Amino acid sequence: MKYRYVIGLGSNYEAEKKFPAMIGALLESFEEIWLSPVCKTTSTVGYGPDYFNAVASLTSALSPREFRKECKRIEYELGRVRPSVYCAADIDILACWDQPEPTYAQLFVEESYYQPQADSVLDQLGLCSKQVSDIPEGVQMALPDGRLIGLDTVHLQAA
Repeated sequence: MKYRYVIGLGSNYEAEKKFPAMIGALLESFEEIWLSPVCKTTSTVGYGPDYFNAVASLTSALSPREFRKECKRIEYELGRVRPSVYCAADIDILACWDQPEPTYAQLFVEESYYQPQADSVLDQLGLCSKQVSDIPEGVQMALPDGRLIGLDTVHLQAA
């Protein structure tokens, strides 16, 4: 059985380097991902560096428990320390479906800053049941292999 995952991604520690490395690590573990624009957001706790955030979607045969374990392994390898206001890599499961149906992010994504990005990814997958709007301006950056991400929703395949 394959699951469709929607994940939230964030980094505020050496984010210009760590965020692309996080996407590269995901591509090493999974064949392909759909990635939203990468947006800069302020820390939700009121202090600490700004974050780079994005939403991604991918399919995997890993169970939700196994998938979460793989995400936490990637966070740890990139230098995630808990607790800390500095976050090298944050990968959170926002949704998991075995048979996805059209929806929109406000129904399942608590963090308002992720909602437009999640809708942009769902739209590319033909799974967004509302018109996509209000996606914040993206920040362009290069993946470790040189591919550019950040400004638009993109389909990335493992090299």
